[in-house]
Amino acid sequence: QEKEDLQNLMDHLDYEYLVNTAKVLPNYTDISEVSDYHIESMLGDIFYDAFVYMEIHSYDENSEYENQSVIKCDEMQYESGSGLYGGATVTCSEKSLKEFWDAVNLPESPEQYIERIYDKDYRDITYSDGMYRVALSGLGGSIEETCEYIKAEKDEENQQIKVYYKKKSFGFDIDKETYKIIVVCPSENACGYEIVKNYDDPDLFQISEDEKGAISSAAMVYDDSHRLAENFQERSEYKIDLKKDISNDELAYIAGEIGYNNLSGEELYVEDIAVEGPQKSVDSESAKLLLEGTFDYPVSSNEDIEKVFEKNGADSFVLTGFYSGSADTLYSFVDAEQTGENEYHFYVAVQPWAGSDYQTAAIMDITAKKNSISEIAGFVFEKIEFSRIKREAWQEAYVNYIIEREAGNEASMDIGYDLIYIDDDDIPELLVYSGYTAGGGNVVTYYNNSIKDQYVGNCSVSYIERSGLFASSGGRTGLYGDAVYKLSKGIFENLGEGEYGIFTVEALSDSEENYEYFWNNEKVTKEEYKKELEKVYPGDKIELFDSLNSAEEIMNKIDAFSLENREAN
Repeated sequence: QEKEDLQNLMDHLDYEYLVNTAKVLPNYTDISEVSDYHIESMLGDIFYDAFVYMEIHSYDENSEYENQSVIKCDEMQYESGSGLYGGATVTCSEKSLKEFWDAVNLPESPEQYIERIYDKDYRDITYSDGMYRVALSGLGGSIEETCEYIKAEKDEENQQIKVYYKKKSFGFDIDKETYKIIVVCPSENACGYEIVKNYDDPDLFQISEDEKGAISSAAMVYDDSHRLAENFQERSEYKIDLKKDISNDELAYIAGEIGYNNLSGEELYVEDIAVEGPQKSVDSESAKLLLEGTFDYPVSSNEDIEKVFEKNGADSFVLTGFYSGSADTLYSFVDAEQTGENEYHFYVAVQPWAGSDYQTAAIMDITAKKNSISEIAGFVFEKIEFSRIKREAWQEAYVNYIIEREAGNEASMDIGYDLIYIDDDDIPELLVYSGYTAGGGNVVTYYNNSIKDQYVGNCSVSYIERSGLFASSGGRTGLYGDAVYKLSKGIFENLGEGEYGIFTVEALSDSEENYEYFWNNEKVTKEEYKKELEKVYPGDKIELFDSLNSAEEIMNKIDAFSLENREAN
């Protein structure tokens, strides 16, 4: 019967409606992770979408603008001039919202949350006799989000269906795609299913440049409040459990530094900014956003905010920012990985500012969880581990190679780097590629305590992972070629070369019909050329020039390359 119920849900589930409603859900793998602030954000998004749809159609009933709200169109009514400050209101039946609420399986009803969460004097949402009344004031934001269904998979062992979808966020200076999974199981509620999880797809997890910068900045702030010594070189390893080890004073410091730049409010004059830091006065809603959305710090009243920030009036609190003097430490994003359904690791390099020689002193290993309302790039930090770096010989050799290469090249901005596994040992190869004039590609390897550098031409480089095989392929208009190499124990061997294209003056057009083909300087047919190439270069080829790193980025990756080695040291 369970299998039949699951198959019946699979066959009849309204996937488009499901992913549309998922737009308002935060990331969670257990309903206990959904806080009051998440629910306030969910209700705001639901009613904002309903209001906007009804307002547009009040002016043009034939508008093609689609309803993006959880609430069905036939359950809403528009009233002009009856809301706050003479604005409009929308009244909504509780029916479809109740169905959605039951599907999410939240412990309290929407009206109970509204009564408890929303300020009674400035309430934009009210409930009475099975109807919600919504005024636009204070709802919504500048970011628009849509969700697109991708596929569904049945999990009979756990009696669940995994629904994969793509979430698009766009607005002012924002254009982002996130791939997500929502998990449902059969239920006897009105929807016929219960939503049990909603999280990023680990296989398609990606992080934007803005998120990288925000995480690096936040890491600096957290680290700064827990320095064990003023002298950079004397700092020791440590681990912070952000839910247990941070006091209110430390939280106030961290929140002040992060929140000062992120939250809107009134700038306050201070007599000596170098001593006191810049200050900003924010209202309780902004302070609550920062504390709950960024730090998972529960706020049930203004008294909870007062434990962290100084009160500055009936509904105002003071955040003290930081005075940015001469920096002595740099924090730069290195890498990210999704380690669980709603768990992430970020790696941030910590290095001295002063001096021309590159030196990373430590890597910060940050454990975080996804939080759709967070002020820090959508993530909440949970633990930070600070580990000193002790380079192995191959790491030192690669860093020195890059420093010398950058110093001797006027077009250094054109050089890209990556760490790849061509042969099957534990030390990666360094791929170096420059598009500047005839710069071309190099494969650098470390073996038996020495560097070997193989130039492979000014064409694109590909490789077959851990096979020892790599190749240079491509060319210019009219003349193309392939050169295949074998790497073994630091030795490069040329396995074969081919050329094809226009070799005669008579063949005026660059057309494959006029191409001649040569393999190892012997003329062959097009089919024979392909066979010869496949003989020496069989397998799945990897090309990665869209993801090459700058010098600073690749040196950070070299330092953070092996977590096992860091832990061992």
